Amino acid sequence: MPELLDGCLLKAELADGIRELKSICVASVPVACLCGFELADGSFHDAVRWLEQRQFQVPLVMVSPPFVGKPPSHFVDSLRAGALATICYPYRLQDVQIVLWSALQSHRSHQ
Repeated sequence: MPELLDGCLLKAELADGIRELKSICVASVPVACLCGFELADGSFHDAVRWLEQRQFQVPLVMVSPPFVGKPPSHFVDSLRAGALATICYPYRLQDVQIVLWSALQSHRSHQ
């Protein structure tokens, strides 16, 4: 995924969990947050809740793991929880670009 983000000409800051996400968001407002289903110190539900409480809305995009370990209902659960979209494996540059374009549009409409 980091290589694909480089192809989108965006600076990616990697975080393993909620604490690191909070640290990144204090320094600047990200255009989007790409999030895995399992985090070092929580879950995507924690990320959604924390991002929803921010003064500036940050769209959350789920990234599926490169293996099929979660049932398809897990992806629907992420959308119901507030995720903008899910990027599924195998990751393709075009998919990432489309989702990030949607995140940019969402980010601009909330400013």
